[in-house]
Amino acid sequence: MTRVLPYQLTDNLFVLGHNLFLTYLVKGKPCALIDLGVSGTVPLISHQLKQIGVEAGDIGYLVVQHAHWDHVCGLPYLMQLSPKAVVVGSTKARDILGKPKIVGQFRQNDEFYCSTLKEKQVFVELPTFIQYDTLPIDQVVKDGETISLGNVELNFLDTPGHSPCSISVYLPSEKAVLISDALGAYLPQSDTFLPVFYQNAEMMLDSLEKIKKLDVNIVGYGHDVNMVTIGKEKISHSYNRTREEIVKLTTEIRQMAASGTAEEILLDKLYRACFKGFLAEIYSPEFIKSLSPFLLKAITRG
Repeated sequence: MTRVLPYQLTDNLFVLGHNLFLTYLVKGKPCALIDLGVSGTVPLISHQLKQIGVEAGDIGYLVVQHAHWDHVCGLPYLMQLSPKAVVVGSTKARDILGKPKIVGQFRQNDEFYCSTLKEKQVFVELPTFIQYDTLPIDQVVKDGETISLGNVELNFLDTPGHSPCSISVYLPSEKAVLISDALGAYLPQSDTFLPVFYQNAEMMLDSLEKIKKLDVNIVGYGHDVNMVTIGKEKISHSYNRTREEIVKLTTEIRQMAASGTAEEILLDKLYRACFKGFLAEIYSPEFIKSLSPFLLKAITRG
């Protein structure tokens, strides 16, 4: 059964945004938005907040989970929506988002892909695009630190592997962890896995072990509301499948490389492993092929 946004997970936790780019609302005093999507999701989030009775002024925190364009380019527009909100992220995310060259490329990606998705009628409405060269992190959070929203606490965990700046957010009161892309993407409907460990495969496996220790009934990903995993048995299965697929793919690629397989064959195998699910809905084949060298490096240097 397809879940429709906004989707309520607990009394205090909701999924907002668009199915391709998810943002989580944590209701508290103040509220927080976690994982900030793209410019095209902000008109949806604004409407969804009203649907569930939350004012934009109630948002006290905007949490950056990692500094990739499809998770941070909603930030400047959410800052317009909730100008008093404090932007939270890791030290490494702050460093990345302070670099004009990188952020300029993020902004170009956002404008191009959001415009393309509007042409495809995936987005009905886009905000007026604004110019920005950097994005702020007002408050740096480190591994193990906590922010209180009154009735809910946000516990922050360093979970690298997808990216060096990746953090996950554990909500003990909701028995939920929001991981964005920290464990790649397990697609339960097809029992497949998207191996997006662009930093390092072993680091993603280490992050998996860290997340597995948490007492949760909900695991929230950064894309596709049907990937949000509910129930300990399903969560355990998703963790096991994630580990199996990472180990299987990295072992195969390393064995192929060691036997002298041509690099173009290795890159094609990685492309085919990734060009499915939400990635195929957002990106062109050419873009996914351009990412395959990063995956290959993340495997062979692991």
